[in-house]
Amino acid sequence: SLLLYYNVMQRQGIEYQLILPDGDPEITVDPRLMRRGFVHLIRNAVEAMGDGGQLVIEVEVEPEQVSIAVRDSGVGIAEGDLERAMDPFYTTKTFGAGIGLALVKRIVRDHNGMLTIKKRLPRGTEAKIVLPL
Repeated sequence: SLLLYYNVMQRQGIEYQLILPDGDPEITVDPRLMRRGFVHLIRNAVEAMGDGGQLVIEVEVEPEQVSIAVRDSGVGIAEGDLERAMDPFYTTKTFGAGIGLALVKRIVRDHNGMLTIKKRLPRGTEAKIVLPL
């Protein structure tokens, strides 16, 4: 999913870091759907950093679950928009239908997981997917 945006990130001056744990955690997912979810999260991050920035994708394994965080240093989501960010058809962008985060939330929920979105300080956003091992 990250490689789909490699050229765009190069043009926009976005540096990226992929942090993976030792070993491969085993989770049961539909790879096609999860890939689609990650494409939406990465696209949102890249679009938020039109003037460059840093994208970090970090995978952490915990005793019963694995978490995948997508962090950007972009403009961030306004506090007032955080509650509605995952609502279908809600968008603050001038383009797009507002279904990306709602779709990701549905994909994650269908895999018995959880999606959270939070504002990062001093700027940026973190989208975190937590899935059972």
